[in-house]
Amino acid sequence: MLIDETFFTGELHIEGIISYSGVPAKTNEAANYELKSLIAQYELEFYRKILGYDKAKEFVQYIENGEVEEKWDNLKNMLVEQVGDRKISPIAYYVFFFYLRKNQTQATPIGNIDESSSNKVTPCNIKMTSAWNQMAYLNRYLSDFLYNNQDDYGGYFFDEHLLEFMNQMGI
Repeated sequence: MLIDETFFTGELHIEGIISYSGVPAKTNEAANYELKSLIAQYELEFYRKILGYDKAKEFVQYIENGEVEEKWDNLKNMLVEQVGDRKISPIAYYVFFFYLRKNQTQATPIGNIDESSSNKVTPCNIKMTSAWNQMAYLNRYLSDFLYNNQDDYGGYFFDEHLLEFMNQMGI
């Protein structure tokens, strides 16, 4: 896949993902495993929403095989941008949104515990909204690119929901 834990810095920072001491703790490993699992799920979902099922499958094969093909290289460059020492991608914002959504509640044997039930935890809807809107902003360029090059990608399949901004109420 194109993204990994190194994308989750700055405004996408997730505590415990990157070990700053050089010695990974068990909590770091657990957090990293959870993030990698979500990346695998939501990165593929993102590709399907922008390319359609078949072309997403082709793109993933291209990434995994390390082949050189101009149309996929161009798409890859649209999906990952290096800005200084930071990597930016609409995929990372998409994954971050779902990471926050998943972690708003904690499943227990007696039911789900809402994050607001603790005085120490603040709701993350502001961060979720910000992440989604930044992804939607970046997707405008991606959508234009795919529309202008639709012959290379078997048509234009972009899910319009990925272009919509949301407010803090999720609408």
